[in-house]
Formats: sequence, C-alpha cells, structure tokens
Amino acid sequence: MIIRKEKNIVTNTNKKWIVILRVLSCLCVVLFHVRNSYGKDSVKIDGMNYPIYLSALANILERFHVPVFFAVSGYLYNFTKKRNCIKNWLERYRGLVIKKIVTLGIPYFTFSIAYICMNSFMKNQVNTYYGWDTVPVLYRVTVAQYWYLHSLFIMFLITPIIEIIVRDKHWIGICISIAFNVFSIVFDCGFLTNFARYYFCFWIGYYISGIPSLEEVVAKIKPYIWLILIIIGSAVFLVFNGSEYDYIADWLFTAFMIIMLLFGAISVCCRYYIPEWISKFSEYTLHIYLIHTWIIGVMRVGLRSFGVYNIWLHILFDFIGGVIISLVISIIIKKCKYLDFFIEPGRYLRL
Repeated sequence: MIIRKEKNIVTNTNKKWIVILRVLSCLCVVLFHVRNSYGKDSVKIDGMNYPIYLSALANILERFHVPVFFAVSGYLYNFTKKRNCIKNWLERYRGLVIKKIVTLGIPYFTFSIAYICMNSFMKNQVNTYYGWDTVPVLYRVTVAQYWYLHSLFIMFLITPIIEIIVRDKHWIGICISIAFNVFSIVFDCGFLTNFARYYFCFWIGYYISGIPSLEEVVAKIKPYIWLILIIIGSAVFLVFNGSEYDYIADWLFTAFMIIMLLFGAISVCCRYYIPEWISKFSEYTLHIYLIHTWIIGVMRVGLRSFGVYNIWLHILFDFIGGVIISLVISIIIKKCKYLDFFIEPGRYLRL
C-alpha cells in the first residue's frame, strides 16, 4: 500500500559534485548505448559507414559509465551509514535486506519483465533477444542494462558482512573487492559475475568517503588539470587495450577514471556555480537509465523506416531522443505516484 510520499532529496549530503557525477554518468550511459545499438566492432552496419574511432570512444565509455554509479553508491553508503557497526547488527541487516529488496527489486523485476515483453513484439529489430523463458530465472539472469540493479543489490548485501571483517581498515575492503574482480576473470561466477567484476568500484567510493578533508585538498587543483589527466589516461588505455596487458589496463583505467571524474567534479563545484537545472536533472537519472534503451531502439527503427542511413544523424537523434524524450517521460511518470512507485518505491513506503 502507498502510505507516504517523501520529499525527493538529491543527495543526503548536499554535495553538488555527486549531482554532477550522476548527470555525467547518465549521459555517458545513453551515449554508450547509442553506439552499442549498432554493434560493437563493425565499421559498416546496415549500409551506414561507421567511423572506427567511435569504437574507441565506446571502449572508453564502457569502462566508467556504470562504474561511476557504483562508486557514488559506495560513497553515500559509507558516508550516511550508522557507525556502530556491531550493535544490533542482525536487526539492522534484516532491515537493510528488506529495504533493498523493495527499492532495487521492484524496479529491477518491473523493467526486466517489461523489456522482455517489448522484445516479444520487436524480436526482429533488437540486437539481443530475451524470451519469456527468462522471466522465471530473472533472479540470476539479467536483462539489458538492468544488471546494474541486480549487482548493486548484491553489493549492499555483502558490504555489511565485509565491514565486520575490515572494521576501520578500509584498505582491506579494497583488497577483498579486487580479489573478487580477479576471481571473476579466472573462474566462471555465473550470475555473480557483474557483481564480482565491479565491486571494487563500490569500494573506491566507500574508501574515498572516509578520507578527511578530501574536498579541501582537491579544490586547490584547477579543473583543467583533471581533464588533461583524463585525456592522457584515455590515450594510454587505448594503446594497451587489446594487448596482452588488456585485463590490467581495463581494471586500472576504470579505477583511474572513477577517481579522476570524482576529483574533477569536486574541483568544478568548488570553483563554479552549478545551475539548479542540473540538480533537477539528477533527480531523473534513474528513470532515464531504466527507459532510455527503449527510446533509442524506437528511434533507430524509425529513422531506418524513413530511409535515413547517415550515421551522424542516427547518433544525433538517438542521443537527443534517448535523453530528452526519456526525460519528458520521466517527468510524467514522477508526477503520477502509482507509476513512479515502480521506479522509486522507497519514496512511498515506510521502510
């Protein structure tokens, strides 16, 4: 039953740089899926000449667009959690499990099933087909971009247990999360693969949140320094990507981009005014994340049906549609609590 509506607070810590990271990551996710919707490595697709350097852009985006969301979740988890880690642990852990089953489980199953339903009507137009036989096994088989919610749920369940082991030695948590990552490369982790692969991103945010006076130190460095470092780091990554050092380059670059983007966002927020519309936009990042691939797919099919095969027009309209149309739909959904409940149930239930 819907019994209460809470005011939506962008962040519990009033940190504008988190808002920037959410918006940036959301836009990067949309852009990546625009590129990915035409295949990963092809140069010519459906009569469209696809510039090869866009594959390089996709490789870069893939390494940080979702991992940044995990890092932000890790930061907010550690920053806002109660510090008495042992007292009444089982009771609080039970509350956490129930809360995450609701806040992550409801949107995960709702949109996964809706996506499968859409697939059944557009099976000849989609890149990856998910049949109705996927529904009973959604607890272990993820659909489209909704793997993020599935992995985040597992992260929230595992982290309190690891906290008991590491206590205040957060660097041990980093080491454990890296061990998960290595294990996922060496062994088949099944439905835990994405969790194991990206758990270290969560712990990077967790660890950074415990660094005292971080913002004061980072704010002294001008934003363009971080931009230069990102460009250099991206170039180095592309050199080693696909080489015998591919795994190491992949892992290091993801960690590097999370840290650079986080520090860069802090630096920007300490020096420049952040428009209010960016904060408002950040309130819809989850909504856009959940529905944007639907819009991109419809845009792609629609442009082809009108005989449009210019790749730049496809990218332009797919990206604009993926952001703007998704945003408009998100605003409409948020105004109807009975629809918004399936995206943000925590705003309407006492948990």
